[in-house]
Amino acid sequence: MQNLLLSYYGDDLTGSTDVMEALELGGVPTVLFMRKPDAGLMARFAHCRAVGLAGTSRSESAQWMDTHLEGAFAWLKSLQAEICHYKVCSTFDSSPTIGSIGRAIEIGRAVFEQACVPLVVGAPQLKRYTAFGHLFAAYRDRHYRIDRHPVMSRHPATPMDESDLLVHLSRQTDLPSELLDLATLRSPGRSAIFDRLVADAAILLIDVDSPESQALAGKEIWRARKPGGYFVVGSSGIEYALLAEWAGKTAPGAAAGFAPPGAADRIAVVSGSCSPTTERQIRHAMSDGFDGIEVDPVELVSHSSSAAIARAAAAG
Repeated sequence: MQNLLLSYYGDDLTGSTDVMEALELGGVPTVLFMRKPDAGLMARFAHCRAVGLAGTSRSESAQWMDTHLEGAFAWLKSLQAEICHYKVCSTFDSSPTIGSIGRAIEIGRAVFEQACVPLVVGAPQLKRYTAFGHLFAAYRDRHYRIDRHPVMSRHPATPMDESDLLVHLSRQTDLPSELLDLATLRSPGRSAIFDRLVADAAILLIDVDSPESQALAGKEIWRARKPGGYFVVGSSGIEYALLAEWAGKTAPGAAAGFAPPGAADRIAVVSGSCSPTTERQIRHAMSDGFDGIEVDPVELVSHSSSAAIARAAAAG
């Protein structure tokens, strides 16, 4: 593949498809692989301008990252895309022991031999916002600071008890960090300050609270890119920010069109979420004609997993 705009590693499957959706809807042909493809498979998608690799690092240990992420990042670097994105969830839930974003930044920074890594988490399209370093997220038409969010503050594995993202990251890495806040981002001296902060820090968080600040973030990231690939971290807010910068310049201008898939005889939906939002969706679906089949997640990872899968398939 040549002239790649972006390569990315998604820290889980749904997050990986989130990036692909943003890019495709923005007119950037994108392919997502579940594992590193061979040359023949890559050749089938030579027309794509973005390439993704779906991973599982959001639920993995720092030791797992040490074993697996370096190779994944090295492969992405070999594609020589303008930007390489380590995609994390816009709720930023993580910890030193599970899904450590700090450790992933350390590994990516070393692979790309890059002194400072830009970080963008805010994504207004997903109702996620960062303001003066703090993360806010919507829930049922209300907006909460992430450490007061009814769901994410009570996440069963990685509860978010800190809304200041750089404080949160400081628990996961000793790398020095800086913030390009909203007021500075909108100032006439934005680019000079961005360059100074990049020279002083190893991680630079860029506030995004609106399409306007998002476009400014994309402008600075694109301006700062280096030959051989520029490593960045964040939510799909990275893609939305870059799409604003690319519009009418580098990327195809026309948005992608998708034909309606038509009626289906039957459809299966699988959920592994503990979110009350997902619970409401499941209840709504079951009240509207779906049948529900419960599967014990503990049994799925036990020695009797084959029997559990067989029962679920038979029930289906």
